[in-house]
Amino acid sequence: MEQLWITLPALSPDYSGVCSALFDLGGMSVIHDASGCTGNYTGYDEPRWFGAHSMVFCSGLREIDAVLGRDDKLIDHILKASEYTNPTLYAVIGSPVPMVIGSDMKGIAREIENSTGKPAFGFSTNGIGLYNKGVSDAMLAVIRRFLAPTDGKTDHGINVIGTTPLDFSANSNAEDLYRALEQAGFHIIGKLMMGADLGQIRDLTKAEVNLVVTESGLDTAKYLWEKYGIPFVAGTIAGSDTSVFGMIEETRKDRKCRVLGKDTGRDDAAETGNAAGQNDTTGTGSAAGRNDAAGTGNESESDAIGNNGDGGVLIVGEEILGNSIRHAIHAVHPEIPVTVATMTGLRKELAQEGDLDLNSEAKLIAALEPGRFRVLVGDPLLGDVKPEDLPLVPIPHTALSSKLYWSRAVHFIGGEMDDIVKKITDLWRIR
Repeated sequence: MEQLWITLPALSPDYSGVCSALFDLGGMSVIHDASGCTGNYTGYDEPRWFGAHSMVFCSGLREIDAVLGRDDKLIDHILKASEYTNPTLYAVIGSPVPMVIGSDMKGIAREIENSTGKPAFGFSTNGIGLYNKGVSDAMLAVIRRFLAPTDGKTDHGINVIGTTPLDFSANSNAEDLYRALEQAGFHIIGKLMMGADLGQIRDLTKAEVNLVVTESGLDTAKYLWEKYGIPFVAGTIAGSDTSVFGMIEETRKDRKCRVLGKDTGRDDAAETGNAAGQNDTTGTGSAAGRNDAAGTGNESESDAIGNNGDGGVLIVGEEILGNSIRHAIHAVHPEIPVTVATMTGLRKELAQEGDLDLNSEAKLIAALEPGRFRVLVGDPLLGDVKPEDLPLVPIPHTALSSKLYWSRAVHFIGGEMDDIVKKITDLWRIR
């Protein structure tokens, strides 16, 4: 019963992550379901849907089709719809019912590709996995299919990996980040995935460095590092803290991967056992790097929620953004203890000592026990599970609170985030 979410809503599921990642590519995304999952994505997980022209469809799965396994009916509907839409690619995306009846999503995609001559992808999502896994799987799928390796490099060329509204909101956070990087002298080759197109994906190897701005982009960055030798920096701008600029420059020169606030560049090839003998900050394989969101790891509950009793600041949300806010706090007040927690599976290669893997509501409530922290930072809905006397500094997270707060999304770059950092430090000092 540990995985029961009683007070908080469930986080966005894996099929929403796939759809969000593919949104800008001009393809046709078909969620194989009876309408509920498609409505969940378009109505509650995708702020860009309203007023957009992205092709996201529901298969209209009915009980008799599920019983009889009428995959041919789904394929016929997709082919008929493509006569009017002319998509660049097709994605057939699973939901709970196809999981139960054992639908072969990749096989369906092959049938569509054979009939249309256009690329088609099948994703065995099931609505139980979380959005970050869906985003990661979709990015890796299109990169493996469309990337056209080249030996040439663009001076100061970078790829930005991991932008979706589920973590980055749909205000102007992605555009602000791209603009700030360009003003700092970097040339953006690929925008993965807000603002992406297939041409960018083909050219990804022209970049000298990958900037990973959310955890959902980490496996993609690791793939590009291990296969094509493009090192990465994991971090983003928070307020006026542009430390990632310097880290990118250092990584351009020494080709070592870096994590904001954690290290300055490491060569862990011996530790990871990479056959290519290249640098890696993980110490694990990609599959092992992400703690299972269902809590199937071997850690005890006390380990999973950490042992920090320092009365510091707890940031709950996306892991790399949390790291970046912590770095911004420490830039002005290094004495303040800050713990980052995530509900999507803590990546140890990104985490600092004491960071928390809160993969259930029960673990979140346990971490918020009275007197443990002075300040809580995270989605406004966390106010429903925190102690009454623990102040909450709100930063809405679309993947949790959905449309309840996405109109109040925080701008990560500039004065608004600086004000939030100041509010956090002021609250910590007076308590």
